[in-house]
Amino acid sequence: MPALIALELDRGSAAPVFRQIARQLREKIASRALPPGARLPPSRDLAGQLAVARNSVIEAYDELIAEGVLEGRGRHGTFVVADVFARQAIAVGPRWTPALLQRLGGSGACEPEPRTRASLDWRPGQAGAGALPLDVWRNACREAGRHLPPQGYGDPGGEPGLRRAIANWLAQHRSVNVEPEQIVVTHGTGQALHLVAQALLQPGDLCATENPGYAGSASAFLRAGA
Repeated sequence: MPALIALELDRGSAAPVFRQIARQLREKIASRALPPGARLPPSRDLAGQLAVARNSVIEAYDELIAEGVLEGRGRHGTFVVADVFARQAIAVGPRWTPALLQRLGGSGACEPEPRTRASLDWRPGQAGAGALPLDVWRNACREAGRHLPPQGYGDPGGEPGLRRAIANWLAQHRSVNVEPEQIVVTHGTGQALHLVAQALLQPGDLCATENPGYAGSASAFLRAGA
């Protein structure tokens, strides 16, 4: 049975609805009102209960799944990660680190917390090997080894089946209507930015990037002559 969840949304708040839902779910998990292993209501049911768009609930669930707080099990539903408290501490408010307070220009009203090891590794280029169970990885490798690879590299735009699946997902979950031929599958963010820079930039064009930000974007734009 899905857990019963009582959430209260502030309709007048500037915070997006999905952020409010994600924050309250995070707080309930941190307080163990939603215990490890608890099954959350289907997105359609919770959306009806809160009188919000289903996409708002889906985005809230996706955000917590990305944080490692929830896990999706396909048709079985969405669950609180069983060992979530052992794996990470769930932050329910901002962490006032010395570096953050210094950037804000003062000591602030809150005492800075002692520096602790981050629960998540945000460095780019790191593989999240822990997200895939070892037995699943072994079975996938064993199955792949039973077949010869195709000749050549295939479609330069990416595996056609994957591009069709992406187009269908965008249509269903983001109301974006695109054809599979309009989608290009890349090796990652670096290659995607490189292709975008090649396609859109002319030598001497002005580009702006965030600071701090992803260094690969600036490199891609500079290589294109921006």
